[in-house]
Amino acid sequence: MNKEQRDTLLALLPNYAVPCGYFRDKYALDQLARLTQKQPQKVQSLKTSSGSMFLQKPAVRKVLATFSDGIVLPERLLGKWPENTLPFNWTVGSWGTDDPSDYKWHQTTRFGHNLVLQLNLDPSVVDEYYRLTGNNDISWFSDFDHPSAKKQVTLAWARLDFDLEGDTVLIEEVQSDFVKEVKYWAEKYEKRRSEGKTLGYPYGYGLIQFWEKALLPSAKLWEEAMLATTLDFIEYELGYRKVYMHTWESGCRLKHIDGSWLPPKSLYTKLPKKFGFQLTCEHPDFLKDHKPLKRRKKKDENTEWWRWEW
Repeated sequence: MNKEQRDTLLALLPNYAVPCGYFRDKYALDQLARLTQKQPQKVQSLKTSSGSMFLQKPAVRKVLATFSDGIVLPERLLGKWPENTLPFNWTVGSWGTDDPSDYKWHQTTRFGHNLVLQLNLDPSVVDEYYRLTGNNDISWFSDFDHPSAKKQVTLAWARLDFDLEGDTVLIEEVQSDFVKEVKYWAEKYEKRRSEGKTLGYPYGYGLIQFWEKALLPSAKLWEEAMLATTLDFIEYELGYRKVYMHTWESGCRLKHIDGSWLPPKSLYTKLPKKFGFQLTCEHPDFLKDHKPLKRRKKKDENTEWWRWEW
């Protein structure tokens, strides 16, 4: 999107941390709710539809067991939050450049700006870091060259591109610096400790405790939580219902990513498939004039995308 569209969106969207939550397999309830928005469906009919992949998830089975008539409605699926729901909050930021010579570094499909949805740790988890480590600086686990929130501790983020006049959103990226960095250092210090070596860092033991006792539940679910929160944001805040996501191949090629910058494949293969996204050679509408895509078509080289529409 261009700078004017970005500024318009940032002026309209919440400029504060919005509370949200996530529990394992919540995404399956959300996706079933989307599939039954236009028309309620019986559980039996869902078993032979694209929604069948969600029916065996424990969270879904627990909710469906309460339906005496077997009819699935969105209002029956949503709002069923168990006690072990993890608290988060989300904020909105931006990413990109107005310098054409610099846009490849920002890894955007097209020149311009992305809207960024930041999924942030609940303050109670951050307080545990301070308590366990005795260190009042948690910022060194976040990459300042990435679009983390300024006043929150960002667990993960998603970058989005779209045109305000269109009906399609592209999820450019899903990523977490925080989980990767805390896990790396906690495991490194644990290895040194098990070998009887000094940790070489005054907060090392506290960091191990923080990873194992406070962050691990969120770390195990961050991919699910980030994509589920992104789809909620796209639907309820932006009002779109057609969502594309890069495949690993299309993302690396069109965002000029190579070498040590390559992202984990699972984020662009297993994750969208888990949510019911389907592969397609149809590209987002707002990229119809994108020159790299036109060149590939001339060479009879198709570019695949993930798509979910409801």
